[in-house]
Amino acid sequence: MSRSDWEQEARRAQHQREEWAADVASRMRRASQHTPSRRDLLKWMSAGAGALAAAPLLAACGKDDDTSSSPTSGSAGPTSTGAATTSTAPSVVSIPDGSGQTLVVSVWGGETERAFKETVAPVFKELTGADVQFDTGSGGERFNKLLAQAASPSVDVFINSGENVFQANSQGLLIDIDPAKVPNLSKIPDWAQLFPFGTSYGLLAYGIARNEDLGALSSWTDLWRDDLQGKIGVPSIQGTQMPAFLITIADLYGGSQDDIEPALRELAKLDPAVLVTFWGEYADRANSGELQALTDFNYQIVGAQDAGIPFVFDFPEEKAIAADNTVSIVKDRPNTDLAHAFLDVTLDAEVQTNFCGEWFGSPANVDATIAPKIDGRVPLAADIIDKVRFFDLEFIASHRAEWTERLNAEVLPNWE
Repeated sequence: MSRSDWEQEARRAQHQREEWAADVASRMRRASQHTPSRRDLLKWMSAGAGALAAAPLLAACGKDDDTSSSPTSGSAGPTSTGAATTSTAPSVVSIPDGSGQTLVVSVWGGETERAFKETVAPVFKELTGADVQFDTGSGGERFNKLLAQAASPSVDVFINSGENVFQANSQGLLIDIDPAKVPNLSKIPDWAQLFPFGTSYGLLAYGIARNEDLGALSSWTDLWRDDLQGKIGVPSIQGTQMPAFLITIADLYGGSQDDIEPALRELAKLDPAVLVTFWGEYADRANSGELQALTDFNYQIVGAQDAGIPFVFDFPEEKAIAADNTVSIVKDRPNTDLAHAFLDVTLDAEVQTNFCGEWFGSPANVDATIAPKIDGRVPLAADIIDKVRFFDLEFIASHRAEWTERLNAEVLPNWE
């Protein structure tokens, strides 16, 4: 394709995105102007006010069992958000006028930033008139930045791992989401509504990836196979998923989250070739065959496959680790209404379908579908919810520092 052809194709794609954004925004605007009918009110009332009462925080963020809530749909009025809220009848949601304003969103770079930039931001701009500025970096870097700016934050929306969002709220940096201002929460199932101050926009699974010529790895314990030593990758010690991985291994070898000794002992026996953070860092070794298996996110492997890396993803029989990328609203910022509107656009079914087509994750909205470009490669959340395990984020947050110190002292020397 010549440069002129490429530029023409880029302009055509941009025009299509703008038309799509305008169409979605128009439909969302019309929906927000809809006055609830008697039938709407009856539908809302039939849900029962008691259904809106939330489970305690530990139950919401520590679903460390084999059960999951069934997704439920509701009317345009507020439903359960994982918070202890007072029920009110549905009301008309007014769209804030953000003309001349800029909403600052803290988010990861790469596929995640691109997905927000290409699918959420255009609809938000068309709907509110506000621009979006993305503040990117790793989860830890952005959490530390938010903490350092506690007295005068520079971001409006904070998107991070569930653990970092939980930590941010414990430091008083976030506000509770107002479900009346985010009507699309009614289409978000319980597993995604982690806290009153945060909700997940999609589901990721952290499991085992392997060279496509290698037989399926059905258990986490396959990482200890003799033929794979020196050819595997495991989570970096500071990585987001290391604490859940540590608990998972502890459970397999007779321990628990309260007793991680077995995990430390068994991890020290491994001979990893790499500590995994992002597929780009292990691409060469994977392509050369030097790396045969590793732990990673299912969405990362889709991106790796598109880059020509011959790896496929396996769900361990003991379940993969559930990862909830969580969106929240920062306290003491002037744009909370615009921030709520950004959340609502992010959770819209059609936006979610297109967003996940770029992000490669499973959409949270129960009415979202899989975009044609990733059909057959990325599952719906409902199709994998029984294959993943949720962890107690409060417990992890309170033990991460201790566990990191012990991993550095007792495990890392054996890996070097």
